[in-house]
Amino acid sequence: MGDYRTTSGEAPPVSRKTVRRRRLLIATCVLLVVGGIVAAGILIKVERYASAKGYVTTEEFAEVRPAAAGTVAEITAHTGDYVEAGALLVQLDATEEKATMEEAQAKVEKFEIDLTLAQSEGEAQLFRRQFEQQERKQTLSDSLNKATIQLKSAQAKVGEFEVDLKLQQAEGEAQVFQRKFELADRKQALADDIKRADLQLKSAQSKVGLAEQLLERGLKAKTALDDEKLRAQLAQTTLDSHLAKDLTVYDRLIERDAVIQEMQLEAMREELKGLREAVKLAEATRDAFQAKDLTAYDLLIDKDAIIQQMQFKAMREELKGLREAVKRAQSRLDARQIRAPITGRLHRYEFVIGELVRPDNVLFEIHGGELQVLKLNVAERYSAKVAVGQKYSAVLAPYRGVNTIYFKGQVETLRKFVQAEGKVTYRRAYCDFDSQDLDIQPGTTAEARIYYGSSCLWFYLFNIDS
Repeated sequence: MGDYRTTSGEAPPVSRKTVRRRRLLIATCVLLVVGGIVAAGILIKVERYASAKGYVTTEEFAEVRPAAAGTVAEITAHTGDYVEAGALLVQLDATEEKATMEEAQAKVEKFEIDLTLAQSEGEAQLFRRQFEQQERKQTLSDSLNKATIQLKSAQAKVGEFEVDLKLQQAEGEAQVFQRKFELADRKQALADDIKRADLQLKSAQSKVGLAEQLLERGLKAKTALDDEKLRAQLAQTTLDSHLAKDLTVYDRLIERDAVIQEMQLEAMREELKGLREAVKLAEATRDAFQAKDLTAYDLLIDKDAIIQQMQFKAMREELKGLREAVKRAQSRLDARQIRAPITGRLHRYEFVIGELVRPDNVLFEIHGGELQVLKLNVAERYSAKVAVGQKYSAVLAPYRGVNTIYFKGQVETLRKFVQAEGKVTYRRAYCDFDSQDLDIQPGTTAEARIYYGSSCLWFYLFNIDS
């Protein structure tokens, strides 16, 4: 059996098919609305920007920081002062640096004196050695000339002595020949005298015999016989005298003279030999002087000069190092003087005498030049989005309110690194700035938007970068 239902004036229930149709219609409408909203969010483009904060400054701007940590000893400039580039702003305590500088300068001065003295002594020593070498050369030249003269003199003596020896030998031979010739004459004269005396003796004896015969015959007187006998005795005595003469004395005399002459000649030969030895000695002396090589002294002098130059070069290098130390000390001393890097109007930060300042402390800002620029600090998350040429819109603190004035321009320069100040990291952008003929003082703070592109509405709402 089936169900039975009754109604009391109500509309009949909707069929399931109708319900499904209604639900489908509602879902379709919802989907169309959602799809339209999503499509609109996608199609609607919203300009994206990077928020940045900064301040207005001049075209020439410099932050003055200490080059090294130090205690402030003197402050010579204040906010509002107009300073020239290089003007002293702050003097840090430099007691240690001054002492180091004075010590380095004293070392340089002492070393310069030592180097000058060493160079003077080296030059004097080199000059002395060169002078001694010149004297050696001159002495050697004089000795060589003297030895040459002595050699020539000895050779001349040998030549003269050889001539004298030959003359002496010739004279001795001539004298011996002369004496032999004279002795031969004497011998011949003696032989003639003996022959003559023998003949005279024989004649006298024959006359004595004849006188005896005549005396016997009575033809001659006895006195005549005695005379003839006396003549015969005289002839015999003359012959005996001639025969008694010994000419061998002359031979021995000649032999003795020959021996003496030979001894004299031998002595002269020995003397000649001595003179020839003197010639050889003179030649050896001359050759010894000629063989002397003084270039070794020249090489030694050159070597000493090279060593000296190397020593001087090392000393000059050391002096150069000392001078570099002076420069470094001077740089450290100069670093204790904080000077203005550019010409402009000064803005001083808060610091006092006796305070320890470090290189990360900004002591002054200097604004120079007539053209103003806007310096903006872009958060690190946008550092890769911002680029040169992008537009910006800025609001300055004095011109914010009901009648807010917007200043527009574009990015001119971007630093190529991300900076940090405390826990804040940013990239600095330098933008051109139009003051719109308003008197805007350097240092006026600004908040700006730098437009780097566009994205759909949904990316903008959910802060998603495309």
